[in-house]
Amino acid sequence: MPRKSKGRVDVGDTTIYPHSVSSAYYIRFSLNGNTVNQSLRTADIKSARTIARQIDDLLHTDRESEILDILDRLSPKSSSSIVPKIKFDAYVRYFCAHYTGLPDKPKSAWNSEETWRNNKTKFSEWQKFFGADTRLDRITRSKINDFLDHKAKETTTGTRNRHKSTMATFFAYAIEKGFIDHNPMDGIKSHTEEVKAPDPLTRDELARLIKELPHYSVLIITLLRSLGLRMGELQRARWDHIDWEKKTIIIEKQKNKSWRNIPLTTAAYHTLEEIYQIQKTNHKNGHTHKGAAFGDVYILNLKRINKGLTAAAKRAGLEHVKPHQMRHTFATEVWESDGKLSTLMALLGHTSPAMSLRYAKYRDQDNRDALAGIEKRDAKEASVNHPTQMQLLNE
Repeated sequence: MPRKSKGRVDVGDTTIYPHSVSSAYYIRFSLNGNTVNQSLRTADIKSARTIARQIDDLLHTDRESEILDILDRLSPKSSSSIVPKIKFDAYVRYFCAHYTGLPDKPKSAWNSEETWRNNKTKFSEWQKFFGADTRLDRITRSKINDFLDHKAKETTTGTRNRHKSTMATFFAYAIEKGFIDHNPMDGIKSHTEEVKAPDPLTRDELARLIKELPHYSVLIITLLRSLGLRMGELQRARWDHIDWEKKTIIIEKQKNKSWRNIPLTTAAYHTLEEIYQIQKTNHKNGHTHKGAAFGDVYILNLKRINKGLTAAAKRAGLEHVKPHQMRHTFATEVWESDGKLSTLMALLGHTSPAMSLRYAKYRDQDNRDALAGIEKRDAKEASVNHPTQMQLLNE
């Protein structure tokens, strides 16, 4: 039973006491070396005890972020005196439970499940590097730079920059909520990324790859290559996105909720017909999500093919092949066939011409290589048949 003394009630390591002026009860406890005094906004002792027990149960555990949740519900500004010493893992949980954007950047909210899934993976990497029990205010710019340098060496500059961008939001929110009084990201900039040339497959390479793949993977590769889609876009596509009569498919872009309408090639149309029959049979046999209407079912029921694709590429005598290369293959062939930037941008869903121009530059380099080969042969012939011409070329 709680112990009473001069109007005070001890509940574990918390103390409830009546305010000297108002009728409301207050709670006092120690967290992260700070003494917390917080109004419970109630004059009912039973309600006060309930809150006190909730907080006491969470003290001396790794769930201190839940104490902050309780205090935030009582008063949004109440936790400012205790948060500077919050541990890193506790802030991660708080961030995941509360972040919806920043006042100056309301559109920076992470709206998609894919974004949250990717960023939670980053959080796990940070916790291993910095230490889950490390206080948030002790993560310095120097330590962050060490982590980012490690990622750049271990992976790519692009991966390093994506971690930096996520960290910028992560620590800006900590500043906004009063968890830290200075931002360790100040002065840390993104590094210039090398623009990689597209790596499309040739018709021969694609044929060799397909021979080594299981049938369902062939269907996926065919769709990616025939429509120029990202794997994520194909995974989100549903059967009700297809207009069979007009032979088109709507592709939704998850990040900004935009969409584009793509015409179906003959190969894509027949491939979708085959997958449709497979899915329809599975739905009829109760192998799809229970209660879902068939038109709401996603086109694909296979999440990843990377591992099988890598093995098939090895058997086909190719280097490591990724699903995204099918998009590069599609884009390169569209550019060769049409040569219009506006067409390529529309089909790929690019908002920046620079993204689509990569394929033009890729073929431009091929053209330069071809001309260099011609010049080399001309020079060789000139050295034998036209000595005077060769002399002029060398001057």
